[in-house]
Amino acid sequence: MADKDIRAEFDRAADEWQKHCKSVAFSSNINDYLDDPTYKKVVALGTPAIPHIIERYKKDSLPWGFVLQDITGEQFIPDKNKFSPAEVKKKWLEWWAKRS
Repeated sequence: MADKDIRAEFDRAADEWQKHCKSVAFSSNINDYLDDPTYKKVVALGTPAIPHIIERYKKDSLPWGFVLQDITGEQFIPDKNKFSPAEVKKKWLEWWAKRS
């Protein structure tokens, strides 16, 4: 799939997931954010979507760290029920900076 196709597919899936996350924004259960077909669509795009994920991660507060963890296998969130979103974001952005 060409990068522009991945970008378009990513944007569609990410926008859908963002709407879902807004609909569960008052939940403290992370599974309410992750147990959604649009989350799985974003993850299914795999490594070609990582630059686009990082771009969004820099701008918004969605739990992109879980998407990146599912795609890469890197474990910056040892306990999904107990983590600092700011610390996880910092680690992922550092991870990306080392690779780009």
